[in-house]
Amino acid sequence: MLSVLPLGLPRILTLFGSDKERAGQHSYGQSYHALLRKFRYKKTKLLEIGLLAGDSILAWRCFFPFGTTIGIDIDDKAHLAGLRTRIYRADQGSAADLADLCDREGPFDIIIDDGSHYNHHQIFSFTRLFPHLRDGGMYIIEDVQTSFWNGTQLGMTWDGCPISDPAFGKTCYGTFLELAKYLNHAEFISSDALDAGFMALGRQIVRISFEHNVITIHKGDNGLVSNVIGRN
Repeated sequence: MLSVLPLGLPRILTLFGSDKERAGQHSYGQSYHALLRKFRYKKTKLLEIGLLAGDSILAWRCFFPFGTTIGIDIDDKAHLAGLRTRIYRADQGSAADLADLCDREGPFDIIIDDGSHYNHHQIFSFTRLFPHLRDGGMYIIEDVQTSFWNGTQLGMTWDGCPISDPAFGKTCYGTFLELAKYLNHAEFISSDALDAGFMALGRQIVRISFEHNVITIHKGDNGLVSNVIGRN
């Protein structure tokens, strides 16, 4: 019923108790509203990884009144299924689980990774799911503060590292910082020591935006031809 009201996403997230907009935790609502409002009244298909109590699933259902929300979680959350919402039990670190999901439900307009927050899972899920994101769609990775955490934080052991560590480039945040360079692939003068995978991705991404604890990847045709004279 709330879908008929012109409520902003921060208000909707708060009403449903989502930690995406909660004092002392996260304040993603304003950014998400600006990013996602163009999809609001379309037949949008959104995939969310990691469901907790399902608060954000209810918020997405409200914000996208004509959309379909797909949720996956490593635990059984089938009770969250409902109108325009389908739920699967799946491991974001399993190639087989993600492939099966994409066969059943892809392609997607929006993918939000709010799963384990482990760097290796964030990177793995992106590589497996990004091909199933439509052009014009967005891939959002939440809670990337774990890229900067190593050792125990909040009672868990994380796989990040300090930014001064050369290994930071292998974290989620470090990986996307490196990938951002390849959005300018058309201006590269030399092809020496380039990463072929990043080159391929760079041709499919029009923007990568970084903000506090969130990375957003905008998919689109970036296969531009270089204007550089004398390119090798």
